[in-house]
Formats: sequence, C-alpha cells, structure tokens
Amino acid sequence: MAGNYMKSNKHILIFTPGFPKDESDGSCLPTVQNYVRELAESKKVEVTVLSLHYPFKARSYRWNGIKVLSLGGANRKYPSRFFWWNKALNTLRQIHKEKPVDVIHSFWMHECAMLGNRFAQHLKVPQVITLMGQDMKPPNRFVQFMDQQKVILAALSDFQPQLHKTGIRQPDIIIPFGLPDRERGWVKHHSKSIDVLGVGSLIKLKDYEQFIRVIDLLKKEQPEITAEIVGDGVERTNLLRLISELDLTKNVKLTGQLSRKEVYEKMSRARVFLHASDYETQGYVFNEALLANIPIVSKMVGIAEESYYWKIANDDIGMAKSLKHFIHNEVEIPDKANIRMEDTVSEYLNLYDVAVH
Repeated sequence: MAGNYMKSNKHILIFTPGFPKDESDGSCLPTVQNYVRELAESKKVEVTVLSLHYPFKARSYRWNGIKVLSLGGANRKYPSRFFWWNKALNTLRQIHKEKPVDVIHSFWMHECAMLGNRFAQHLKVPQVITLMGQDMKPPNRFVQFMDQQKVILAALSDFQPQLHKTGIRQPDIIIPFGLPDRERGWVKHHSKSIDVLGVGSLIKLKDYEQFIRVIDLLKKEQPEITAEIVGDGVERTNLLRLISELDLTKNVKLTGQLSRKEVYEKMSRARVFLHASDYETQGYVFNEALLANIPIVSKMVGIAEESYYWKIANDDIGMAKSLKHFIHNEVEIPDKANIRMEDTVSEYLNLYDVAVH
C-alpha cells in the first residue's frame, strides 16, 4: 500500500478490554490479537498492549514477544470498577514515562476509549479509536465523556445502523480486519459432510433460532439434511429445546466452542455457511468462511455483499431458498474476495503516521 511509514522507534499503545492470557488462547478477540501480532511483526513500530479486564489476574507478560500489561479488572461492578479506571490511568502514565507513547489505539468506543481519551488529552498524545461492534448501538453512556473531535475514528464496514443515535460521529475511515497469511495453511480440502454450518456466540443477537427454523424448512424437502452450529453461550439451552421441539435432533448439532483451527476444519467440510445475525459491524467469521472457500447466506450486515457466492436474505423462506441453491451448486470463492491482515496493518500504519503529524 502506498504511503510513507513511521520510523521504527514509534511506540503504539494498544488499549483493549481483553487480550489472550497466553499464546494458546486463540478464542480471545481473534481480530484484535491477529492485528496486534501482525502489527508487531511488521517491525515498523514498537507495540505495548494494556488490557483492562481480561486476563482476570493482574500481571505483566510476553505474548509472541509483545509486552502485555493486564490490569485484572475482571468486569467488576460499579462502584469498585472506578478503582480499575484509576489504575488504568496510572498505568498509562507509567508506560508513557518509561517510553513515550506516540499513538494510543483504543478498541471499542467504551471504557478503553474514554480512559484513553483522558490520557491522550492530558499528555497531548494522538488517539485512534476502532469502533468494533455493539458500541455503535444505543445507548452508549461513555460517548458523552469524550471529545470526539480530537480523535481519529475507524470503523470496520459501511454497515453502521443507528450510529447517529449513539452520539458517535461519523468515522474518519473504514478499515476492515483481514486474516493473517498463516491461517491460509489451516484450510484443508475435505469431503463435504455438513450441509449447513453456523459459527458464533449463542446469544439472541446472532438469532440461531432463525437458523434452526430454516433447517426445519429445508428438512421437509431434504429429510437427511445436516447442520452444525459452532459456539457456546447463554442461548444454548433454549436452542436445544427448539431443536427437540422441531424434531431436529438428528439434523442439527451444537458442537460447542472450538479452536480457530478446528473451526476451519468444520468450514472445510461444509457446503454453505449460514449467518442469521441481526447485527455485525464486520463479521470476522465471514472472512473465515470465504478463506475456507464456502459460500455464504446472511442478512445485510457487516461486510455482506450480494454476489454469486454470497446471497442476502432476511426471512426464513429466503434463507432456505438460498441455502438450497448452494447445497446443490458448488462455487469457487475468488482470492480477491478476502482481506489480508497485512493490508489492514498497512492502513493503520498510515493512519498512525497521520495522527502523529
């Protein structure tokens, strides 16, 4: 990507609510950890990570050679949470004292953005905020305590419903997260044993009830249809009940939480990926499905875009029709459909450069 990069001695502080506790913790915020690792490996900047809540124990450690400071906030309730806010500000000042921070990059327009904003204004350090997900949906009580005119806002896609109702101004730039090249090696070619696959947290927002209803529709024409949902969450019991009520115990399987490599394994065995979620700012799982070379059926959320390998549908009948098409018609996903994390890093390096100058 064109642009003059910053000198290698620039110090970027990544401020996030959570970060992997060790190098085997692949399920913790994969977008953030993939980005941070690729950023550090670029050798263009020095990276320090400050994590507010997770890991739950306060400590300093190295993750893939990157210095990480965990405050151990552990999502504590108010008013004790204020103690960790003060601890975060003191830690930010200490990091800056040891090696001046050139840019603070906060993830989520939430606590880390608000605290980072206070630190940035006090010490006159530029701040970049990445809008990650439901922080772009109302209500967001943290926005009122920030000066948004003195930060650079980056969003993940053009899909930003109700953004104006949240009090967040329009972002300065759209930078979706890509996938690191190493994950291409995780994609294997297998025979197709899963007709329809879903991946994500089992929460209301992801609408796996609709996923299951759609499979029930397809079963009427294809009694042996197979579907799996990878992930876990508070809706698991309700979903199992619905599967039983619709007599789909032989058709729909809840596999639970899997590692990223195991998710790619499942994807490589699937004919089509169904994502019924009502809201995504990007939908990193879309990138993973495209990399695994399986077509997608989803609502118009995140980076979704109608094409010969991606069908947009909102209701049960529309989803069933689109799934049926892909189950019986294989398609090849072009390489250009996906985004590389290397390109994401290049764009942010240019953004950091703009922020400093």
